[in-house]
Amino acid sequence: MAVRKQYSITGKVGDKALELTFDGQHLHGRIGGALGKEVSLNLESGFIQGRVGGLIGGFTVNGQLGGGTVEARFGSDLMGASLNLEVDARGARGRLGGAITGRAVDLQRVEGGFSGSIGAAAVQLETDVSADLAALVAAVAEHVG
Repeated sequence: MAVRKQYSITGKVGDKALELTFDGQHLHGRIGGALGKEVSLNLESGFIQGRVGGLIGGFTVNGQLGGGTVEARFGSDLMGASLNLEVDARGARGRLGGAITGRAVDLQRVEGGFSGSIGAAAVQLETDVSADLAALVAAVAEHVG
């Protein structure tokens, strides 16, 4: 049985602290500390599927990442938000939500992780994961609200 490398993702998005781990397929941890939301996402073969939070206060996450893009849906078609990003070696840019109520996403790779913003929320992540995964994590944290 092969041992998977564990990646740590820590930092802040706005006022929410993040403590997550990624083993190459599964993203697990918490956003927002002890009173925050539990994250459980499966990222097998470039597909994103899972849940953030419980049945009442949480939301599903479905989408795809890879090939220079991240496309995901947080929550339902009626009450959810879309994430559409372009990703390269320097970082990720795009939009979380729609044209009117959405927020611009702009993340840059810096030494030791990623820095940038989602709308008015500052993003500081310490991690060695890829830009597409870091951008997904930051967007999920911002959507937690």
